[in-house]
Amino acid sequence: MIAPMQLNNFEIWKINYSLFPRRKNSKRKIDLDLNIQINEKNENQVRLILSMDIADIIEIFAIKIKFQAIGYFSFDPNLDDKEKAKYLFSSGFTILYSMMRSHVLNITSASPIKGYILPTLKTADIIKKYLSKDTK
Repeated sequence: MIAPMQLNNFEIWKINYSLFPRRKNSKRKIDLDLNIQINEKNENQVRLILSMDIADIIEIFAIKIKFQAIGYFSFDPNLDDKEKAKYLFSSGFTILYSMMRSHVLNITSASPIKGYILPTLKTADIIKKYLSKDTK
């Protein structure tokens, strides 16, 4: 059975990563932002933009990763706006994050850390945050 939301295209607009010796003041952090842009010509087509800024510590190294990924999604025309938002912030976010996890692992695999896997996130908290923003 085909889902009422489909990923039509995926693009990485920006990706930067730095690896350097860990310092005493090195800290872990994750900043995440999701943004929806609706196609003006077709309200059943949207772009979901995932932007992340990550700092992490791996043994003797500190790593910084910044990226922006865009997923182009389309919806079954029978879905209302609230259902579309639920799909985007749950399935859409999960799809984009999983795709970026693979890309980040790939580009960091030749580094001394032998690959960095984006951390597992509490997606329920992220979905709740953005759904409450969307309904305001």
